[in-house]
Amino acid sequence: MLSLWIMLLPVVMVCVIALAMAICSSSLSATQFAIYMSVANLGYSAGSKLYGLVAEQSSYVENYTLLSLLVAAMILVLFFHRHAPDHGDGEKRRSSRYTVSLAGGEGGMFWSGAMRCPKCRCDMDRVRYQGVEIDRCTRCQGLWFDAGEVELLRNAEAAAALDVGDATAGRAHNTIDRYPCPRCHGAMIRMVDPQQRHIWFEQCSACSGSFFDAGEFRDLAQLTLSDFFKGIFAPERK
Repeated sequence: MLSLWIMLLPVVMVCVIALAMAICSSSLSATQFAIYMSVANLGYSAGSKLYGLVAEQSSYVENYTLLSLLVAAMILVLFFHRHAPDHGDGEKRRSSRYTVSLAGGEGGMFWSGAMRCPKCRCDMDRVRYQGVEIDRCTRCQGLWFDAGEVELLRNAEAAAALDVGDATAGRAHNTIDRYPCPRCHGAMIRMVDPQQRHIWFEQCSACSGSFFDAGEFRDLAQLTLSDFFKGIFAPERK
């Protein structure tokens, strides 16, 4: 077992470095790589010293049990990491907030900065249209707009390109309307569009961002005669 451990150690080290480089910023990758290597070498020295102290006070079974718990903890930590794609266009991105949300109905972001959908809790991809970047859920296709982006993209062409989800599924998710803001964890206000009262969406009271379920933004971007009658018979939102 020890021979196998020693042979696999370089392979594991290379894999760990590859994972570490995946979350490096391109502008700081050299510095970050040097830090990773320094921490690894420091870990060898510190680990050897600590293991010598621990081994004198415990048995082999206890030692390997402790090592297995450490490995399990590392695997658990890796589950929280999601790699955000590098667009490579050199344009300035909105700042990421590196938080981890634990409550079942909350939003939040992974350590990589990817926003989590407040409805289905899946990753949200950044989608760019005519110089404006929004977030779209990879599963339910819900859309998050930062302050002012709805007004910039409220047209049929933009709605058709961005809102590609199933409206039926969107209506099912529309019943989930009590959750904190996925951007800043502020309070979300349940809103009704004044021109089309059958369209219900949520807006953050702090950062003024808005979330639309699949199909809602397409409906918002076009006003038809049927929308007029839908507004008449739409129930009051409570």
